[in-house]
Amino acid sequence: QAGGFLLQLMPGVTGEAAEALEQTILAMPPITALLGAGKTPEEILTDLLQGFDPEFTEKQPVAFCCDCSREKAARALSTLEPWDLLDLMAAQKTVRVHCDYCNTDYGFDRPELKAIYKKLKEEKGRKKHGEENGPQS
Repeated sequence: QAGGFLLQLMPGVTGEAAEALEQTILAMPPITALLGAGKTPEEILTDLLQGFDPEFTEKQPVAFCCDCSREKAARALSTLEPWDLLDLMAAQKTVRVHCDYCNTDYGFDRPELKAIYKKLKEEKGRKKHGEENGPQS
């Protein structure tokens, strides 16, 4: 288990109130110890916000998730200059795009990289000829 606090002071909060919160946090046991002892997040927050009369209006589950995808990785490659993509293709059989958040690797082989390169060249050609949003009718 792991836990932590992220507090944001709202406009109008006095320095005294901020100081009281800080002192309460410093005096509290580690969050993992509180969770391990069976305290709920609401109980921990009630302890933390003693004297502030907290009101819980919504509850949301917390989950680790990443919205990366192969398509997003391909879009990241398409932000390169065409010559940089050519350099990558010359140096490697497969180009790997790594998501540092979820630790997923996406490999792109030469045929895939060539397709990305071709699309890049077409887009650069349209921009060069003033057709950024596609051909005009």
